[in-house]
Amino acid sequence: MSEDTKTTTAAPRQVAKVTLRDDAACALWLRLFDNGSLEIDGYGNDKTTAEFWGGDYEWHINIKTEDVGGYLALIGKADADDVLGAVAEAYAERSEVVSTRFLDAHEVEYSFFSWSG
Repeated sequence: MSEDTKTTTAAPRQVAKVTLRDDAACALWLRLFDNGSLEIDGYGNDKTTAEFWGGDYEWHINIKTEDVGGYLALIGKADADDVLGAVAEAYAERSEVVSTRFLDAHEVEYSFFSWSG
């Protein structure tokens, strides 16, 4: 294939970020990307995490653009203009709304990646 006919797709770029929690034991962030996808990122670095995982633990949950609206409706924020603000507000009311257990129980599609070390 020649250079002229190659097409590339740029990786989505982060357009906004909100911190839900940031303390010695755990950090939790929401990130919105220019393609409309939502990512829930977390990091654990406490004694319990180290004992269980053998070190710190990091995870990423990505909800695709086409599933974000359904997720917002599920958490009672269907009319929200500010996606991150809406999820942060729902998290303050019920922290489980950003967990894989919650997403699985409500059949929300997502991808998941984790790392420990």
